[in-house]
Amino acid sequence: MENKVYYGEYSLDYWIELILSKNIILPDYQRNFSWDETKREKLITSLKNKEFVPPVIIGSFTKNGLKENLLIDGQQRLTSILLSVLGFFPDRETYKKHSKDKVRKYIDENDDFAGETDSSTDVINWTFNDLLIEDNLTISKIKSTLEKDECFKALNNDNEIDNSFLKNTFLGFSYLVPSNSQRGDQQRYYSSVFRNINRQGMSLTGQESREALYYLDESKTSFFKPKFINLIEGELSIDFIRYLSILSQYKKEGSVQNLCSGFGGRKEKLEEYYENYINFIIGDKNIKYYISYEELFDTNEQLLSCEQPHSGRYSKMSNFISDSPLSKKTFDSIIDCDLYYFGLIYLIIFENKNIDLEKWSDITKKIEKSIEEFKAPYLDKQGVPTYELSKAVSRSFHQKNPSALKYLRERVEKSIAIYREFEI
Repeated sequence: MENKVYYGEYSLDYWIELILSKNIILPDYQRNFSWDETKREKLITSLKNKEFVPPVIIGSFTKNGLKENLLIDGQQRLTSILLSVLGFFPDRETYKKHSKDKVRKYIDENDDFAGETDSSTDVINWTFNDLLIEDNLTISKIKSTLEKDECFKALNNDNEIDNSFLKNTFLGFSYLVPSNSQRGDQQRYYSSVFRNINRQGMSLTGQESREALYYLDESKTSFFKPKFINLIEGELSIDFIRYLSILSQYKKEGSVQNLCSGFGGRKEKLEEYYENYINFIIGDKNIKYYISYEELFDTNEQLLSCEQPHSGRYSKMSNFISDSPLSKKTFDSIIDCDLYYFGLIYLIIFENKNIDLEKWSDITKKIEKSIEEFKAPYLDKQGVPTYELSKAVSRSFHQKNPSALKYLRERVEKSIAIYREFEI
């Protein structure tokens, strides 16, 4: 049997019905809601003027013998229509003030803040799933809830949406039916579809795109996406997969010499390196340069509560971040971030060691000294970084090009060496 694609259209009021009845489901790997009010207004105007609006893509998914309809593409459009009907819209400024977990950006290799290039609006940690916690919901019930929610503001769209508009305005769809009903095969199919669609449309950050891969093996999702990342305050978050993949190779080889070899020079190449790691952990054993999940975590680490083998080390990591000033540490450069996290993640997660938290001030002094050295603009005769122009014989490009493999390897080695001094 081949993969099938069916085409059609539904009225807007029927799309709303499908959402409220949970007959279409937003997969966990979908990005959060990113549109602003201007984009919402343009969509409604386009629908009113009978202009072309890209169709929604729905996929049939069989889970435990039951069929579900996954929303593969069109979340932003359907969410905007739903919000227009409700008459409310997320207030991003309020989200920022009241919840550090609701608005996050990533700091990456080039010291760019992910999301700056593809959208001027912060992506908030919210989807329409957050409105559908209860069953048998109606528009009026959700409205009454949003009226009391300070994270939402009323829309001035009384004349935009009425029953006639909802019943007589249509939005097209494509309905995908994969040839294989095996769960793993379906997950691979839809992850591929999702990534291909979003590579062609509104660009996702590398982190957002990668999340579709996490769910190819749901038992590993908490490994790829640990809860302790949310303990880090501020709007910037670390790209945890980046640290896992690089340190996995370091653990395998015991040296920084070949880290990321063949993947340097461009962000896209390093992204391929991170994707290779995810695929390797999930089951692609043709990739040889990482240490496997099974090698890393002894089965004796399986807890009585049936948690995953990594849970013990992740709890240790969570406790360390919570108990240290690290949770409140803000970073404006990948150099700072790497020196604080490479060694910490390696010692705790890859070697199951403990770090002497009472020596945190000493750890910080050494890290900050190394940060200053790496950011120094010049090198002296011995190749030592310096800020003194009189001693300079050449320039250092570490701060201008932190993603260069030479500098990345230096940060990995230095960070691990510092934390190793304070292991218990």
